[in-house]
Amino acid sequence: MPDKAPNVSRPERPPTETTYRQRCATVIRRVKAGHDLTNKDLAELLGCSDETISNVENERTNLNPVTLLKIDYVFGAGTIDPIRELSGTRGVPVGAICDTDALPALTASVHSIAQARSPSSPGGATITHGELAAMQPVLREAIQALNWMLDRAEKGAAA
Repeated sequence: MPDKAPNVSRPERPPTETTYRQRCATVIRRVKAGHDLTNKDLAELLGCSDETISNVENERTNLNPVTLLKIDYVFGAGTIDPIRELSGTRGVPVGAICDTDALPALTASVHSIAQARSPSSPGGATITHGELAAMQPVLREAIQALNWMLDRAEKGAAA
């Protein structure tokens, strides 16, 4: 097996068809929930059938690579990161330069976590699934800001 790139973390196990299907299902569910789409709506946006969306969401079939790329194209870099994580990678826009201040997004995410861990929160010191679900947009924004910064740092190190 080829040596991995320096300073790159790789998952313990390589992807399998099962883990790929699970992650594809995760992507479909997130996109549908995040954009309030039905299977038919999403299928129309991606140029496939609603049956394909249903089969992928229910882990009965693999997602076509072209459809996967369309998801990334339509919904933005990072959308298919759950799938990329199987190989220890992430997606950022080509040519992305982090000129955005990541501190507000990071601060908002830390604030959300602190609120969820407050003794007066629904789960007390334990974060509930509902609290995590409500935090998703803030957490994703923080992750995106960090990915942009990391990409810029890596490009600077390579220069």
